[in-house]
Amino acid sequence: MSEFQYPLFGCFEDCYLCLYAYCCSCFAVGEIAESVGDDKWLCCLLHICLTHLCGIWGYAGQRAILRQKLREQKGYEGSLAEDFALSCFCAWCSLTQELREIRDDPGLLRMERQ
Repeated sequence: MSEFQYPLFGCFEDCYLCLYAYCCSCFAVGEIAESVGDDKWLCCLLHICLTHLCGIWGYAGQRAILRQKLREQKGYEGSLAEDFALSCFCAWCSLTQELREIRDDPGLLRMERQ
């Protein structure tokens, strides 16, 4: 087992992705969802609905599940509770970290396009 290739608080190392995660989080969530085999647009819509209807709890719940799927796919250590806490308290840093992981992994990008 290993850890994420990019540090959690390294989000400002890629300012474009950091802004993308902050300003267009539903599209960023959709991109991550697609890389783990989920429907991009359904997850994007679900992200919007959960965020508006349930606030941070809905947002963090969906994000934690996607982060767990990404971790399992890449063989990274962690737990769902840790993923939920990161999604609550470090939302954009964790989202940026995941985006950097999937964009730098050619295997995940190939899966995304199929």
